[in-house]
Amino acid sequence: MENLWRTTHRQDNNEYELAISWDDESFIEGQPTIQLAVTVRRGEAEPRSVTAEVALVNNSNDGAPDLVLRIQGKEIVTIPLADLIDETQIIDRIPGWAYGAGDLLTGCLVRAGLSSLLGQVIRCKNSTRHLPWYFPRIQAIGECLKQNLGRIGARTAWRAAKCVITAGF
Repeated sequence: MENLWRTTHRQDNNEYELAISWDDESFIEGQPTIQLAVTVRRGEAEPRSVTAEVALVNNSNDGAPDLVLRIQGKEIVTIPLADLIDETQIIDRIPGWAYGAGDLLTGCLVRAGLSSLLGQVIRCKNSTRHLPWYFPRIQAIGECLKQNLGRIGARTAWRAAKCVITAGF
């Protein structure tokens, strides 16, 4: 997977990095997975990461995919993409342990990135509603995400900045 967007924040001896990546070919092949990773480096210690994956999986007979969210490789939520109206339908279902293992800033960054990413997936789904499922629409969603990568990044950066401010840094 190619890192398409990344931001880094340093505070004292700690470095926080948030990255979003996906493989364009996965949309063409009809099995897209988008990855969000938050990595924390504390001084000289080994970096620790929390990884979330958003996958669109064709599990239904009508051709419409399910959105599957995995955190640290564990499936957290599966919901039909057609049923999603906004990102809170997924964000509110994520258990606390998935948000950074006790580190408030890491958890906030995971939530910021997922919220921006999921919101854009839903907007892309809505903007491609005129296309039939499966391959034409999945490929159009991939194109829409690429075209809106700056928007995803800007929203994520804004939400990440709010995390830094509210975490007391």
